[in-house]
Amino acid sequence: MQRTVHIVFTGLLLSLGTTQAAGEPPPPAQATYPTPAQWAVRCQTASGTRFIWPNGSPLRDMALRASRDENSEVLVRLDLGSLAPLGQTVTGAGLEKARLVSRVTAGKAPAVLPGATFRGYDGSGQPIDVAICEIASTSTDPDVVRYRLRYWNAAEQRWQNPCAGSKRVPDSWALAMDGVWDPPGAHHVTAGTFTFACETGAIAKCVELGYRPWSSANGTGAASLLQACTRMLRADYCGNGKSHTLGGVIIDLYDASGIQTRSVEKTASWDPAQARFEAGWDGEGAVCLDHMRLGEALGVLEAECPGRFVHAPLDLGGGDVCAWRRRDASPQSAVLHNRSCAAAREQRAGTQ
Repeated sequence: MQRTVHIVFTGLLLSLGTTQAAGEPPPPAQATYPTPAQWAVRCQTASGTRFIWPNGSPLRDMALRASRDENSEVLVRLDLGSLAPLGQTVTGAGLEKARLVSRVTAGKAPAVLPGATFRGYDGSGQPIDVAICEIASTSTDPDVVRYRLRYWNAAEQRWQNPCAGSKRVPDSWALAMDGVWDPPGAHHVTAGTFTFACETGAIAKCVELGYRPWSSANGTGAASLLQACTRMLRADYCGNGKSHTLGGVIIDLYDASGIQTRSVEKTASWDPAQARFEAGWDGEGAVCLDHMRLGEALGVLEAECPGRFVHAPLDLGGGDVCAWRRRDASPQSAVLHNRSCAAAREQRAGTQ
């Protein structure tokens, strides 16, 4: 399969509107949580209008409480055990691939219904309530389910979309992914915990590209492919969570598993003849690189992660040449590679 990969994907937008069902549990009694009247309309309100969109490729792409600080995201993790569904007696909840399911006394495992809520936590560890308002399977994989979400913004006393979104996808939906990602971008599988990854963020984009940890087609290294993809899309060379790209920058990615192959055809937005090898990647960042995506001097990385890379040119074949290698990894250990070019940088959509 040949594909030129854009950092920003156009998301799926569906109609709004979920009504309250009988038998749902009352909202929490704390003053910081919505009143019963506010609780009843959690999925009937539109998301607030945004006029400024973040550049770069955030990991989850959740809205921020503080500009340019991903640690201030309004939602970073959720508890499976906090599920409050509608009209069911729940004995547990789980995540099957990328589909949330609830266990009921009848022994069935239906998909979590619209209107159900989970207890989530923001970047500072403060609890928030998150409502699932709509559910839609993707056309390419029924195991990949998209959720339209709303969370209770106690400061503004209203329900809002936790996803930051973009100009192209102003009301972004999210995928449910097992485990959590910490501030440096490392993935941890923690029992009873999951992550909502907005479709405009790197995690969801990597799933869309085919890097699905539950897929046997990806082989035994499926989880490592997903993690390497998040590092690559964000140009997180040092593996510390710092992105070195902008929204709209075009790259070409390819892997040895055959999920993505190198683009060889010229298009209106991509010319293979002008591209050159950028880096090889694993789950901890770049294992070798030739240049930085936005044309920055490599001294930037020496200041950011001193001693991590050593100058040691190596021809990887196929026109891919490493100039710098990571000290603790072999260039051949990369599970993903990508190319980039100056022309693609100049054509970037800086506001997504």
